[in-house]
Amino acid sequence: MQKKFVLVEFSPSGQGNYDISTAKSLGLNPIILTQSSALRGLDYAVNLDTFDQRKVEFYCEELFKKHELLGISTTSEYHSPIVANIAKKFGLPGPNPDIIKLCRSKRDVRNLIDTLGYNPKFRWVSSVREAVEASLDIGFPVVVKPINLTGSALVRGCNSVEEVHSISSILINLMEIDRIKLGKGILIEKMAEGEEFSVELINGKAVGITTKVLSPLPYFIEIGADYPACLPSNDTSALITSAEKIAEAIGLNWGPAHIEVRLCPEGPILMEVNPRIGGVPIPELIELATGYNMLADYFRLCSGIPCIWPSNKKNNIKKFSSVRSRIIEKSGILKEVNGLDFAKSMPGVFDIHFNKNRLGKKCTIQGSNGDLLVDIITVGNTLEESIAYAEAASEEISIVIE
Repeated sequence: MQKKFVLVEFSPSGQGNYDISTAKSLGLNPIILTQSSALRGLDYAVNLDTFDQRKVEFYCEELFKKHELLGISTTSEYHSPIVANIAKKFGLPGPNPDIIKLCRSKRDVRNLIDTLGYNPKFRWVSSVREAVEASLDIGFPVVVKPINLTGSALVRGCNSVEEVHSISSILINLMEIDRIKLGKGILIEKMAEGEEFSVELINGKAVGITTKVLSPLPYFIEIGADYPACLPSNDTSALITSAEKIAEAIGLNWGPAHIEVRLCPEGPILMEVNPRIGGVPIPELIELATGYNMLADYFRLCSGIPCIWPSNKKNNIKKFSSVRSRIIEKSGILKEVNGLDFAKSMPGVFDIHFNKNRLGKKCTIQGSNGDLLVDIITVGNTLEESIAYAEAASEEISIVIE
């Protein structure tokens, strides 16, 4: 009986290819369940409505009849509850579905960790009037955010009552976006003034810290990242301690987690908890800098194989890695993306992620990570070198939208 390993959803950019190559490197014989047409015709891809748990579950039942199912996994946060539920039903390794469900609500996470001292001033509201009142009580600037979206979708920084009224009017009345049903109400939070980082964890323990590069306000698009973060030891310790305490309080002690924290004058302040591995291309940055493949450890866990971390914890930082992303700067038809081959040949450039299927398609500014178009990944002997490589390559790429 052949052994199979199920991956739920596939990103047609570099992350999806990294997922597949990592699974194959472990000899896991991956089967990709995806709505994407990018893999159509490949023998290891199955076109399926992955937002329908019953359909994913039925496929796994049928797979069990013919093969040994080693495990099921996903790098998509929106699919993490489905995967956790199916893993539990079939007795496969996986996280506690109740913990994953909790993490999908920013409101529930805020309430649960409130005594730890890592929250900004915040309030959950269910009307536009309450949103305006909360922002006045908390004090500007504030952040208005939905409670269960990811990728900075519909998150806005606001400096006035008018701005709060505008975005909260949209969010309060919005029922669904991209097949994700919005949770009831929204959060109004005091904007944390400080540099943003993400602490990457596995089994509740920190692997490392990533420095985030964000777009100008009012959006929070992640237009870059550097690994590892170069910080004084006390700041490193504060970030790791905060993330590990938050994970412990939630019960997030199985598999990967991506916890975003701002380092403020008053100490670390939680932005959000993601019960999944860091998004594109953080796992690659970690591997380029240290040789440690965090995604492979996640797949090992899902397959019942002991992971390398933390026995690999003493590995030294060998390099520094960066990503700088080009984003959609106006709405229209994506006609051309020029300079990719030349940029990829430049010093320090490891890879460039671009989904060619987007050419000729309409693109609309969303004010979220959905605006990301091209990722330039670089490696350097120093952090400054890696950043310089990424920024130089980025300048060689031109985007034509009409």
